Parts: sequence; C-alpha cells; structure tokens
Amino acid sequence: MKKNVLEWVVFGVSALLIASLVGVLVMELVTSRREPPRVIVRLGKAVRVADHYRVSILARNEGDQTVEGVVVEATMTPSVGQPETAHFEIDFLPRRSEREGWVTFTGDPGRAKELKVRAIGYERP
Repeated sequence: MKKNVLEWVVFGVSALLIASLVGVLVMELVTSRREPPRVIVRLGKAVRVADHYRVSILARNEGDQTVEGVVVEATMTPSVGQPETAHFEIDFLPRRSEREGWVTFTGDPGRAKELKVRAIGYERP
C-alpha cells in the first residue's frame, strides 16, 4: 500500500504539532523558577449600585505554584463612623493568572479616609 500526498501532509503537520508541544513543555520545565505563590491584590473602581457601593478587586498570583481558597479582605475606614469590612474567596488561582471579584460597602469608598485590601490567606493544593 502506497500513501498518497494528503496522508503524508497530515502526518507531517501532526508530527510538527507534537514536536512543538513537546518543545514548549520542555522549555517550561527548564525555565520555570518554581517560585512560591505570591498573591497580589489591587483595588479597582467603586460604583454605586442602588443603596450600596460595589468595589472591584483584582487578585493576581505572580508565583509559579497554584493556590486554592484565597480569602481577600477589604476594609473601608470612613471619615466619620465605624470601619466596614468585606471579604470574598477565590476557589482556584492558577500560577501567573488573575481573577476579579467584588465587595460591597454601605458607605461611599470615594469619600473614605482609607480603603485597604489584602489577601489574608490561601492554601496550596
């Protein structure tokens, strides 16, 4: 049985794709620094929604290891009154990736004396 030209082309393209994939995986293995997880959180924009304010928060894992159960806490200290605290959990944050979440406050974060956000905990799978 002789192979026709189409079979050879499909074989060549498949072999090239597989070789490329193996090359990418080897490069990732060789160049990976295996840094521990490093979760960085940043505050986004506050938007008024009905009777409360919604604030977006971007969480980024700048390390080379995946984390689970990332708990993010935001605290708003108004000029007058008691501080408000809100938190949410990110179930899964892969290495070198980011996720966005939102917290809500009854007071206006734009008029607050201080608005802070931090990752208060996570675990490695």
